[in-house]
This record gives sequence, C-alpha cells and structure tokens, in this order.
Amino acid sequence: MQTEQLVGRVRQAYEAFDRHDGAPLMAALSDDIEWWDPLPEDYPIGGTFRGKQAVAAYFAELSAIADIRSFQIVDIIAQDNTVVALIHIESTMRRNGQVFAGDSAHVWTFDDEGLATRYRIYADTDGIARAYRGPQAVAPQS
Repeated sequence: MQTEQLVGRVRQAYEAFDRHDGAPLMAALSDDIEWWDPLPEDYPIGGTFRGKQAVAAYFAELSAIADIRSFQIVDIIAQDNTVVALIHIESTMRRNGQVFAGDSAHVWTFDDEGLATRYRIYADTDGIARAYRGPQAVAPQS
C-alpha cells in the first residue's frame, strides 16, 4: 500500500473508534499485531498485547475503565510504512470521576499488505495514572 493509503486507513480507524465502531480498527490490524501501551502496572491495560483477540480485550477493558469524551486527530505524519498520529484525548475515569486530558503520539507500522504489525502509544502516563488512582494520588518527588 502507498503511504497515502496507510494514512487513510489510520484516519478511518480513528474516526470509527470515535463513533464506538471497532470493526475498522480491527480490520487494519494483522493477526499477529504487537500492541504496546506504556501505562504502569496498576493500570489494567498497560503492557504489550499480541494478536487481535488481545487487542479486542484491551479495548473492552479500556471502555470499562474510562469514558472517552473527546478523541481528536491533531495531525498525521507518515513515511514509507510508518504512520504517526498525534492525538488529543479527554476522558473520565469510571471508578472515581477524575478527568484526564492530554496529547499522545501513536506510531503504526504496516506490512506490505497494509496491515498494522506494530502499534506504540507515547503518552502522559503519569497524568493518566494519577487520574486513574484518584485525587489522593501524589506526584513523585524530584
């Protein structure tokens, strides 16, 4: 697939995600996708997830954890088989009502058939963890 087609695939996946339609996102993934979210151990969806079934479970858990109120594509940058999406997200943690708003970069790597084989999230993990843990959470001392 050409780079422009990969950008279109990523854009369609995110637009569908924003509509709560997971099918286009799952269709963009290879069967052996390696999905990585760097969140800390006490956050239920931090770590590496391998395969579409594991990614589907990731999204089921995400929807149980947080109500995503806003998901906006800020920009998409692409070269060859790599697409980087800059995202702004706002969510409310279901367990405590704490709000998280922040930006992240999502790095997609595609194979020759146009399926994502790797997905990496780079985000404000400290801010997400503090919102998840609640108002009693204290920022680490420097």
